[in-house]
Amino acid sequence: MPARTSRLLERLIGGVRMGSNTNRTDVGTDGRQTMVGTARNYRDLFIAPAAFRDTHAGGEILTGSVLMNVSGSIMAHAAGSGLAVDALTASATSSSPRYTVAVVPVPLDADTSGSLQPFVDFTSHDTFANAGSSFKFHVGAAYFKGGTLNSTACAIRTAACVEKAASYSAAASGQFMSASLPYLPSFGSADTMLAVVVGFDDNAVNGSAAADAGSAVAILGVRLRYLANKLGSQSAE
Repeated sequence: MPARTSRLLERLIGGVRMGSNTNRTDVGTDGRQTMVGTARNYRDLFIAPAAFRDTHAGGEILTGSVLMNVSGSIMAHAAGSGLAVDALTASATSSSPRYTVAVVPVPLDADTSGSLQPFVDFTSHDTFANAGSSFKFHVGAAYFKGGTLNSTACAIRTAACVEKAASYSAAASGQFMSASLPYLPSFGSADTMLAVVVGFDDNAVNGSAAADAGSAVAILGVRLRYLANKLGSQSAE
């Protein structure tokens, strides 16, 4: 057994190949990983609250922050210290549903197969009446295909929207949570920009109390999980 283990370790030190000769992932002796053929990995495109813009003059969802209690930690400078975390919060003057939009470039390593899975990272800035109170998120995407200056204008290739009722597992505010939504279409080969819409319906769902609707939610960001062609570009240095 020790001799067999030694031979296996020698092979790993000399590099390793996983998969077939056509579709595989190689790890070289220098530690670099190379993906060949149909080998793929997933990556997340994170869209921070600051990237989103108010949709109307009055604002349906506003870019603000929520205060997290950091008392007793190395970040605290006094008792009751609070840390401001960027978030998207609802405007009390707008009607339901509430939403906001961000425009981001399509990742250069994005594959055109598979799908995009959206995640909404969120917390609550209010205390819910009950743990498990529910509200409804929605995420939409419009895919812009590239054009040529003074020739073919950029245009929306396709668009889609998904929604899901999410629940907040605690009654007290301040817990970080993530809601996974149904899949969106994958990027197209000519897509250059992506418009992302995020919001929530302010009406309570699943029998929750009115106070447990979307107005109590603070969105901390949106993640789009996509299929990537490679791990990333390596420099020549």
